Amino acid sequence: MFMESEERKEIFFTEPLLSELYVMNVGYEKCLPLHSFGPQIREYYVLHYVLRGKGTFRSRETTYHLQAGNFFLIAPNDVYAVYEADEQEPWEYMWIGFQGKRAAAVLNELGFHDQAQVGKLDERSEAEAYIHSLLTNHLVQRHSMLRVQGEFFRLLSYFHIDQPIRQNH
Repeated sequence: MFMESEERKEIFFTEPLLSELYVMNVGYEKCLPLHSFGPQIREYYVLHYVLRGKGTFRSRETTYHLQAGNFFLIAPNDVYAVYEADEQEPWEYMWIGFQGKRAAAVLNELGFHDQAQVGKLDERSEAEAYIHSLLTNHLVQRHSMLRVQGEFFRLLSYFHIDQPIRQNH
C-alpha cells in the first residue's frame, strides 16, 4: 500500500524475502508546529531521522532536543516514547519500520541499547540519497523486494551511535 500527500508519505511492505531483518514500512512527514505522536505501542522497531527543523523525543523520563541530522529509535512494545515538533521550526522526518529475528542483534552491533536510542548522522548526504530512494514510489514499482531490502540494509548501516546526544531529565 502507498499513501502520499505533500506533507506525508508512507509505503508499506507486505512480503519480506528475508525473515532475519526486513523493512515493514517507510515514511516521511512534514509536521505542523507542536504536532506530537505517542505513546503508541508497536510490534516492530521504528527508526526516525530528522531531515529539517527541530523537535523533541521523550522516552521514560528523558527528553532529547533534536534537529536536522539527528535520529531516534523506538523499540517494540515501548510504552514511553513520545515525540513532538518544535513550535517555531517544526521538523520534517522520515522513518523506517522494521523487524526480524536478528533485528536486536543488528541494532546492538550499531550501538543501540535501552540508554542509547538517539544519535547524530555523520554522513548525511549519502544516507539522505538512500532515504530518497526508499521513499520514491518508483523504487517499489520498478524493483523487487530484494532491491528494497538491499537499500534498507545499506541505509541502516549509516545509523550507529558513537556519542550520545545531550539530554534533559
